[in-house]
Amino acid sequence: PQFAGYDQHDCQELLAFLLDGIHEDLNRVKKRPYIEDKDCDGTNDTSDSMDAWENYLKRNKSIVVDLFQGQLRNTMKCCNTKIQNADGSTGCGHRNVKFDSFMYLSLPMQDDCQTLDDCLELFCTVEHLTGANQWYCSKCKEHVDATKKFDLWMLPPILVVHLK
Repeated sequence: PQFAGYDQHDCQELLAFLLDGIHEDLNRVKKRPYIEDKDCDGTNDTSDSMDAWENYLKRNKSIVVDLFQGQLRNTMKCCNTKIQNADGSTGCGHRNVKFDSFMYLSLPMQDDCQTLDDCLELFCTVEHLTGANQWYCSKCKEHVDATKKFDLWMLPPILVVHLK
């Protein structure tokens, strides 16, 4: 029903729909425990990423996960403009690191992207969150300017890339 009719859909939507359906049908985990996300500070990324992946596998285990899923490191850093540091930087220094699974990468494209490496580099560039996009810093207890950075942490055997 989702793809019935004459609405336009792209191949990425179809692939995501098919892989998700195959994963759900072949998921070997029948009883999925509730697992709370762990907030990490970036001091032990190797151990934290392994814990996050093990927790993910407690709920999701299929051939689709084995072949198509990897892990991203998402790092948020406080840049609270009310706090001026001696080196000229701003922020309380609080960092929040999360390790998220992914099935495909939606990579941005710009006119100067000539290769896939250029698109990957753009995806992994530090993004500044300001204004309506501010981040809630749990140390400052308020929404603040921040930086956000994705890193490819663990790549799957088959990497699906969606260029947008």
